[in-house]
Amino acid sequence: MCDPPTATPLCSPPVSLGEEETLRSFARLAGTCQEVLDAYGRQAREFRAAKQDLQRVQDELTSVKGVSDILFTLVENLWALVCACRDGNDELLSQTTLEVVLDATIGRLDSQSLREAQETLRRENQQLRDLLLAATG
Repeated sequence: MCDPPTATPLCSPPVSLGEEETLRSFARLAGTCQEVLDAYGRQAREFRAAKQDLQRVQDELTSVKGVSDILFTLVENLWALVCACRDGNDELLSQTTLEVVLDATIGRLDSQSLREAQETLRRENQQLRDLLLAATG
């Protein structure tokens, strides 16, 4: 053991009990900080996952609403056609009208499908951008 008057960088002076307790507290503090950071990381990951789930549910809800609007319009048009047929209108005109109504509905459904695909691609693109940004800092 080194004498206090001859202490060198290789030989540190003795540590008092209060200083030892302080050093142990700092060592515990580092561990506690790491635990807090780990917990924050877990919470952040769970939050991101919940946010993505919410976005998917909102997209599905929007999709279902779009399809239900299209189907409601189809039912309205078919009802108008049935009423026109019941009143004795020309059968050929009714058939042509039915074809037009169905073609328009199919076109709207195709358009809705394309909008959904576009939104899915936009969301995936944003997720890839976020991952790239996180990876590059």
